Amino acid sequence: LHPQQQLLKHAEIEIRRGFILKVYGILSVQLLLTVLIAWPLRDVEVKQALPLFVAALLVLILTSCAMCCCAHALRTYPWNYVFLSFLTSAMGV
Repeated sequence: LHPQQQLLKHAEIEIRRGFILKVYGILSVQLLLTVLIAWPLRDVEVKQALPLFVAALLVLILTSCAMCCCAHALRTYPWNYVFLSFLTSAMGV
């Protein structure tokens, strides 16, 4: 192989590793956030937390509608993490 081809091959490996690290990092943060939100609610009765559950359901529905209407925003840097954090937080409840 030519030196340029070896550099390109090495760059592809680094890009793949970076992508995998990013995906697993995001999944880890989602799981941690879900546990941190759900853990205090494990002993709460449903009747006591009903307003919180309804609010979480509304956030899920509104975020899903916003994702359908603003699909282009899901591909831009800060907004994709904002949508993901709202969904994760609402699902944690």
